[in-house]
Amino acid sequence: MSPELVARLAQYFGAEPSRPAILARRALGHPGPRDPALALELRERLAAELRPDGSMQGASLPTIWRVHELLDLGEPTDGRPIRAAIRWLGALQGRSGAFGEGCDKQRHARRACEHFLVGFFSPAPPEQRITPVTLPNGKVFRAEPAARFALSVLALRALLRAGESRRPPVRRHLESLARFAEQWSDWGSALAPDAIVAGMHALAEAGPPWSDATRRLLTVVA
Repeated sequence: MSPELVARLAQYFGAEPSRPAILARRALGHPGPRDPALALELRERLAAELRPDGSMQGASLPTIWRVHELLDLGEPTDGRPIRAAIRWLGALQGRSGAFGEGCDKQRHARRACEHFLVGFFSPAPPEQRITPVTLPNGKVFRAEPAARFALSVLALRALLRAGESRRPPVRRHLESLARFAEQWSDWGSALAPDAIVAGMHALAEAGPPWSDATRRLLTVVA
């Protein structure tokens, strides 16, 4: 990136007192003098909105994203807000309504059923429609399976970032995700392209044990 462009971006984000601006200044190598204090203020404000059970209004997506926001701002992984939210999210693993639930002959042949896909998070009971759902990056999912898949891997990334990679349910989710990713041989297979990218993000977050799967998905995307 050219020095001129870096300077222009640094100027654009220079005075913005928000989480995205703090992250942008950090990435550009131009942190603001007040950024540590500002990050602490934002963390305290965001953490205060969590319920005693660790959730955001008892809803999956806001709770998942709150973990990401707090970690972005430097909240310790062993801090009370992160631990409470992770406990609440962990209870969603394997619940009814998770991606891959159920089985039929066709899905079993494609390894896209509950016999192969375990450890996924359930954003809501199966009878409750969650779509359309908009992720924090602006992506809108309108198909139920893809939406439940995307929310689960976003939750998986939150737990990985919080240091939960050794938990058996988290490992099972990663193993299922890598196994399912084997079906992504072209841009129109298994799930929609945006779901492929979401799955790739989670595998990349998990690090070296899953690097082969990540590189193969990168080839598909490229």
